[in-house]
Amino acid sequence: MLRDLRCLQMLIKSYGEQRQMRVQMAEARIIFYYGQCSVGPPWALTRSDLDEHFGALVAEPVECVNNYFKERLNELLASA
Repeated sequence: MLRDLRCLQMLIKSYGEQRQMRVQMAEARIIFYYGQCSVGPPWALTRSDLDEHFGALVAEPVECVNNYFKERLNELLASA
């Protein structure tokens, strides 16, 4: 997983440039949303890092979607 991430890190800037974008910096990260990180900084982000990293609310909307599907799954299991 870390090898793939490092390869992506190397390729992502040139990909943006090929798409006619001005790319000053490009970073690849692995998001460990539900559990313990298996890689350390700077390669990993956790749920608590997301809002700050992206500069926007990310974790709350993801939790809303998770809750919706959790409720739907529970409804399906209860009716089976």
